[in-house]
Amino acid sequence: MQDAVERASRANSKLKVVFISPATQNPEALLTDAPDGVQTVAVDSDAPTVLQNLIVANQTPRKPKLWNLTVRQQGSTLPVGTLQLASTPAGLRKRLAFIAAAAGQRGGTLVYTNGAGESEDVADLVSQLLPQPGSIDPELAQLADLARKGVRPNFRLAPLVERGVAFHFGNMPSTRHRGASRDWPPKWTRAA
Repeated sequence: MQDAVERASRANSKLKVVFISPATQNPEALLTDAPDGVQTVAVDSDAPTVLQNLIVANQTPRKPKLWNLTVRQQGSTLPVGTLQLASTPAGLRKRLAFIAAAAGQRGGTLVYTNGAGESEDVADLVSQLLPQPGSIDPELAQLADLARKGVRPNFRLAPLVERGVAFHFGNMPSTRHRGASRDWPPKWTRAA
């Protein structure tokens, strides 16, 4: 991410970057390696800063394939709809993956998990629930190739990215070879 921000700021001297990290106790630490001469401001706040909607899924009583979705807003909930799952998932990870895959059929979804291993496992399960793509998107193929060449050949992210699924966590391995691709980062047309 830092590399992408630095490239973007070099390409546009008028660029303003806002990095939001909810409930971070030491936001000024994120600014320590900002380029010289760049104005930085750290704001320490516990106020919610994200614009995403928090959607809660609850199983319909006695119907394990039906899940009611509600949006939490300012202490109340608003009904969104009901998801019909393909089968009855057992265990929290499978339920999370099945719900994410069903909810994201029309353009994706973002799932929060409790750690690196769990994020990889849930992403893998989601990828198994999606239809096989007829072909691999060229930009996703480029990202998968970078992961294989820059991190390691069997990096678990690469085959998932080719299917349009990704995971991210704080201590992900970085590429070993800076500048592995002069065309990096690709110009994204759709979030994976």
